[in-house]
Amino acid sequence: MQIHRLRQLLSVERVLGPAPGPAAGTAGAAASADWSRRVRAVVERLARAGSSTLVATADGPPEESDGFVRERLLFDSPARGGFRAAVLAPAGTGPLPAVLVLGGRNARLDQLTGAEPPDHPDRDVAAHLARAGFLTLALDPGIDGGLDPDRLAGRDGGIVLAHAFALRGHSLLGALLGDALAALEWLRGHPRAAPGRTGLFGHSLGVAVALHTALLAPEPPPVCAAGHLGSYPALFARLLTGFEGAVLPGILDAAGRTVLTPVNTFFATAAAAVRAGARVRFVDVELDGLGMDPGALRRALDGERDVAAVVPVHIGGGVSPALETLLEECREHGVPVLEDAAHAFGSTLDGRAAGPFGRFGAFSFFPTKAATSGEGGLLTGARAGDLAAARLWRDHGRSPTDPGRHDRPGGNWRMGEPAAAVGTVGLERFGTALAARRAAAARYDGLLAGMGGLRPFPVPKASGSNFYKYLAYLGDGVDRAALKARLRERHGVALAGEVYDTLLCDQPFFRGPADAPGAFPRARWFAGRHVALPLYPSLTEAEQFRVAAALRSELR
Repeated sequence: MQIHRLRQLLSVERVLGPAPGPAAGTAGAAASADWSRRVRAVVERLARAGSSTLVATADGPPEESDGFVRERLLFDSPARGGFRAAVLAPAGTGPLPAVLVLGGRNARLDQLTGAEPPDHPDRDVAAHLARAGFLTLALDPGIDGGLDPDRLAGRDGGIVLAHAFALRGHSLLGALLGDALAALEWLRGHPRAAPGRTGLFGHSLGVAVALHTALLAPEPPPVCAAGHLGSYPALFARLLTGFEGAVLPGILDAAGRTVLTPVNTFFATAAAAVRAGARVRFVDVELDGLGMDPGALRRALDGERDVAAVVPVHIGGGVSPALETLLEECREHGVPVLEDAAHAFGSTLDGRAAGPFGRFGAFSFFPTKAATSGEGGLLTGARAGDLAAARLWRDHGRSPTDPGRHDRPGGNWRMGEPAAAVGTVGLERFGTALAARRAAAARYDGLLAGMGGLRPFPVPKASGSNFYKYLAYLGDGVDRAALKARLRERHGVALAGEVYDTLLCDQPFFRGPADAPGAFPRARWFAGRHVALPLYPSLTEAEQFRVAAALRSELR
């Protein structure tokens, strides 16, 4: 049973999905390049290697013997403290091709460089490379040894170290990777290193470090791998072996990670991330389409080391054209997009329906929405496996083929049959209702044109709004609360609720000292200035004239 569980855990389709298959022409090359960028971004995020500079100190004078020059070094690592290294090169003065040598977890530095006999054939790989005319820098992994054997009580010291990194939310592989990246730059700057001719050699654990280093290096070097560790499923599910220090953390779990949402949205958008164990960071909006501001998102992605997801929201039923830039930013950073389309059933962007722009899309069928089933909603997914998993989660993890089998906790998130029946009828009539909403919005555009003190929100041409809300901006000095009260008391006109008048950073649950009153200026401007006029499919032209007349009377 445990073997089954191991295989199940390690067979989950990852965020990136498979590499694109062979494809001819420019489109194939672009798809491959895009996939490569996303792989790099995800590895960089999970490794948390950062960028640092190693400070080298000579550990004694250079030694020359048997035609070699040997320099013993001490590096100071921000992640792991001090560790030993050695430069080995043929005697002489000319520039040489250089190789960073990364041994396995049991490698000894003096054996790598041939200073002492190797315990395994060809363990002295740095010496072999130096004989062949290479400048080499070999690193001591520094994983095993140094811990009190009595306190270890038979446990593996390397595994204890890997667990200690995990407790801090990091990985040992990420620390080794950060050191290797800095060592590679140090080696490229060595006086005898030939420009543009630096490579990597890895053995066992060193292969994992070398491959990740090559992936994240600003100038990707060639790599030679010996004794590759293999894939995670091969190590942990088939071979039942492997070393925790040679893997990166999983990429599907949101616990302890960050989810980015717009600061102007309904509470549930952020609360869902909190319930999944994530930390929420808010992003300002842009005022052209009321979407998440791409510039603010870029700064947030650059400032966060471990973003689980970005959640754009289609406020009021319009899909902002800025979504395209947002999606590109997320692709470059390897971060999945979860589209909150609660307001936007039937809305489009450049003719494409809202919902499938990200990995998931979620719609609300609450009674006030453009389409309704009374309660519940609709989920879209880019991958069949994701939707199959969602179906399990909604029904206590129950297998559709074996109702007595449950493989995850899930919950009671099924839509009831009465709500489904209401929703089915609503969907059959939705086309007519959407057309009525859009016609009513067009009438408001004409009725409100040139009205002082109020300006309709200009929906971007590319955005086909469903007009879940008809939004307008109040002029300077207009008190929204007082205006709404006068409209209701004097004219019997009730404006709809705002979207939204309180930012998430100001909600009691999320309020914190980091959220200064001047933060999120565009979202604050929108939250304080907009109103939503009555709009629903059965709204008559006469009723719209009444709303416009009441507004004109109170805004004079």
